[in-house]
Amino acid sequence: MSDKVDFQKKLEEGLEEISSVNVTAQFARVLLPLEEIQDMIGTITETAMVALNEATNVNTALCPFGGPPFSKGGILSPWDLARAENFTSYPIRDNLGQPTTYGRLNLEDGETYMARIHDKTGVCSDPSDCCIFGLTAAGICESDLYENCDSGQNCIYPCEAIQVAIVEGYKATVSLLEQELRMTADLGVVCPVDSTCPTPQFQALYSNSTLVDMIQNYKHDIIKTKDLLVSLAETSVGDAMLEVSWILIHGDGRLSISPLERWISLDN
Repeated sequence: MSDKVDFQKKLEEGLEEISSVNVTAQFARVLLPLEEIQDMIGTITETAMVALNEATNVNTALCPFGGPPFSKGGILSPWDLARAENFTSYPIRDNLGQPTTYGRLNLEDGETYMARIHDKTGVCSDPSDCCIFGLTAAGICESDLYENCDSGQNCIYPCEAIQVAIVEGYKATVSLLEQELRMTADLGVVCPVDSTCPTPQFQALYSNSTLVDMIQNYKHDIIKTKDLLVSLAETSVGDAMLEVSWILIHGDGRLSISPLERWISLDN
């Protein structure tokens, strides 16, 4: 009978086992996979970025683009890329055969900007019907073979396909980066600069806390509960449980017993 109702012993053994649990270490094992997921999320844009830089670094006689590579951190504002020159080394179509600035114009978005700085003029495949529009007499469109041009039937654009590839590559890279930033913001291992963590969409559907924050909050609740349980024996609840244990072991089945009776029983 005493073995079955020895609350004090069972309570102490249970609390000792609870006290030995390292909650922080256990939760670290939960957070580790999330950190690994974040590492994988961080590589989402890598392949697209490599392809974009390969296209923008084409440097041939007809398409002398070149220039420093774009990075993930600066792809959303490509006009901030540090360059050795302020203007392109090649003329731009519909720009009277002049280069264009690498600076941002008229609050361009990234796609418009990338299209403009890579919109190189064509070259003449024949001297007739080929010219820079606006630089020749009215009604005349003639230029030397292989000269720059932006008008006429014999003006061909060997860099046009590269420009299209650059613009499409830029759009794909930005789209992937935005997806990466959203996933990062919702996961919460790190919070991207200038981002809301978690995203408003995540908050509307799930919680105002990131996944990591939810786990951390849960960890704090578990630690608090653990501490409360470990200190249970030192509280009035613990005293009450010990009193019940004494009554069941030494009492006569009554729900209460006087302090005098308890003292006499202990003295005997």
